[in-house]
Amino acid sequence: MTPNIDLNAEQEAYLNVLANETEEMSEEELSRSMMLLSESVFNRVWDNDEDSVYDTL
Repeated sequence: MTPNIDLNAEQEAYLNVLANETEEMSEEELSRSMMLLSESVFNRVWDNDEDSVYDTL
């Protein structure tokens, strides 16, 4: 089952690159792509009132 995740244009472009050209990507490009794809998910998980106390550290 694939989660329904809203991607911005930059994330979608990276996903398309990954799907079509992963064997041609450097390890650095692949790592950057994965970071960009996961950024919005992590922001949603970490952006909550319960954990906001850590924002001031």
